[in-house]
Amino acid sequence: MGKRVLVLGLVLFLAFCGIALAISNPDAISIGSVAVFEDVVEPGDQLFFVRYDVSYSSEPSEDVEDAFLMAIYNPDGTTTGYTRPLNYYQHNIISIYLTPSQALTWGSAYRVRVMGNPGLFSPLTEGTNMFTKILGVDDYKGIELLGGYLIEQAKDLQTDWGITLLTSGDLLNTTGAMYFNKAIPGIYNIVPDIFQVSSSFPSINVTTNWTTEGEDLWLEHKGPALNAAMVDIADWLGTSPNWIGIGITSMLAMIFGSTVYAITKNPGYSLVFSTLTLPLAAWGGLLEMTIWIVVFMVVAVIFGIIFIQGRFT
Repeated sequence: MGKRVLVLGLVLFLAFCGIALAISNPDAISIGSVAVFEDVVEPGDQLFFVRYDVSYSSEPSEDVEDAFLMAIYNPDGTTTGYTRPLNYYQHNIISIYLTPSQALTWGSAYRVRVMGNPGLFSPLTEGTNMFTKILGVDDYKGIELLGGYLIEQAKDLQTDWGITLLTSGDLLNTTGAMYFNKAIPGIYNIVPDIFQVSSSFPSINVTTNWTTEGEDLWLEHKGPALNAAMVDIADWLGTSPNWIGIGITSMLAMIFGSTVYAITKNPGYSLVFSTLTLPLAAWGGLLEMTIWIVVFMVVAVIFGIIFIQGRFT
């Protein structure tokens, strides 16, 4: 009985292992292009980009992220630990981003691989279920070349797939944007100019050659006597002449508005007529023009609220 259990357990174990290693090797595997960029998001970081092809005439039932990955190896062939699962079978793109603390020695002959998962493929054989590209000096590029490089990769994919990824102006359309954003998360914020849809802000031409001639003309009406009185009162109360002018104007507005309300019993009319004191006060020099404009806008908003409320009551 014990031998039977042992044999049954061995059979089940072998069957399980057979299932785990059941995926077939691809019909072809290759790296079409590889490049490394630095200072992508912040100084000292790196972006490793690969356009690959893991070709199957009939795609396996296994999810590609479980079956294949991109990996970066040291020049001597020992792994650096930087890997990322592929997003798709067939001809596609993928990348690995390294922070400044993770960044590798710039210009070194690292080995970039597209390879089967060692847990599913045994053995891993170059050209069969693994493809290695040894980086050369020309594969290391400045960030200013990233946008143009990605557009060239999109052209290769577009030709092979027979799917439009670029506009007539060589910008990524919505389909192209989907694939490149998945391969390089956050790429839209890094090189937004290669996308058909991007955010921009209009430039504003600010005129700075204005003068205070108009305001000065209004202030002339204040006269020396009124000006001196406002300054003396402000000094006595420990405030500024502008606040004294606002106070006097407010009292005049209340008197005028109260008179109108007493006659009409309509707060809207009272508010409208009380605002007539504003231009009069500005013309007389009690208010500076800028203060008059601000107060007028506030009063206009209050009148609008009262008017709207009156329509719904």
